[in-house]
Amino acid sequence: MKKKFKKSYLLYNKNKYYNLEKAINIIKEICNNIYNRCKSSIDLSINFNNKNNIFNKIAFKKIIKFPYKNNKIYKYLVLTNNKKDIKIIKNMGIKYVGGEEYINKIKNKWIDFNIIITIPLFMEKIVKLGNILGPKNLIPNNFLGNITNNPIDTIKELEEGKVLIKMDKYKIINCSIAKSDFSINKIKTNIIYLLNNILSTKPINNNKDYIKSIFISSTFSPSVKIKKIW
Repeated sequence: MKKKFKKSYLLYNKNKYYNLEKAINIIKEICNNIYNRCKSSIDLSINFNNKNNIFNKIAFKKIIKFPYKNNKIYKYLVLTNNKKDIKIIKNMGIKYVGGEEYINKIKNKWIDFNIIITIPLFMEKIVKLGNILGPKNLIPNNFLGNITNNPIDTIKELEEGKVLIKMDKYKIINCSIAKSDFSINKIKTNIIYLLNNILSTKPINNNKDYIKSIFISSTFSPSVKIKKIW
């Protein structure tokens, strides 16, 4: 890993800020020439100004659909007691669909999924599994839409590319924005789309910077600093 980092730093100055297109191009070069991965995740780390009391009260959280789908791969656990829905969902190629039997498996620390979609009926039992599901951020919530009486529609929406973008407690958003085989223009378009969504939540009548800094990287790669475009 250290050798690849050193090779990556030969392609750019880690202390320098680059314009958006150049930063994207650097990361694509690192993916293709250093890591030999043509389909790595392109990730953004967006740091917010947390020195101002107004910004400290902000907790950005929004479901968005990028102009260019990022193809996030979901491994579903669908909890429902509707036999008709179970049959349809299984025909969609989803392996884990059912009810109590999966609740019991989770109690035994089985977690072979990265998202739960559940009908409200099972939420009381899911909440009791918080010590297992919580650390993995797998507890369903109404905001994301994975507590629903229409699991089939929710699955279709997620497959269309809807993703939850969320600020953590350190006032940072870390998210996958594209794949490294996307064109520079597609990656740039997704980034600008995300920034516009974030800036729409900026407090009114406050001239201080909302976003402090942005870094772009790929899976396992070092990050590149982006010049201010916001």
